[in-house]
Amino acid sequence: MTGFGRGAASGENFSVVVEIKTVNNRYLDIHLRLSQELVAIEMLVRRIVSGRLSRGRVDVNINLDRIGAADYEVNHALIAGHVNALREIQHEFNLGGEIDINSVARLPGALTPARDGLNDSQMAGIEMALKEALEQAGLLEARPWQAQNALRGFVGHALNPVIGIGRSRGSPGRRARRRSG
Repeated sequence: MTGFGRGAASGENFSVVVEIKTVNNRYLDIHLRLSQELVAIEMLVRRIVSGRLSRGRVDVNINLDRIGAADYEVNHALIAGHVNALREIQHEFNLGGEIDINSVARLPGALTPARDGLNDSQMAGIEMALKEALEQAGLLEARPWQAQNALRGFVGHALNPVIGIGRSRGSPGRRARRRSG
């Protein structure tokens, strides 16, 4: 169950690296580390990973690097609110100074990479790198321990009467008579 895998893929305008670390755990616990632009594929990644595992803690880290120009979205409402608040502070406290583009550009959330910027080749690359990482971690085969657990359960159930597991000491009637008498 414990394992590590790394997968990589690249295309014309991107490269992606997926790292997976798994440790034994009673329940399936998937932790994803994705950039903001990859949040849209979170459910797809969870579905692929949970299709391979039924238990364990799984850390998945996906890094997508774009090569070339990237599209950005401008958060007009956030910038307008920030500028208005700064002007209000200037006016209320009679402060000098100018608001410049550098301070606005450094404002968290003012400029974000385009959210719908993933094209089909990038999606295919992410999926290929994810499957490669799963394969390296030894998790690509579909839940091999289920067959082992089923066999263990069958053998254990068949051996219970032979070795006395699961049988109580005496019949329920005998225990009841001992308590009352």
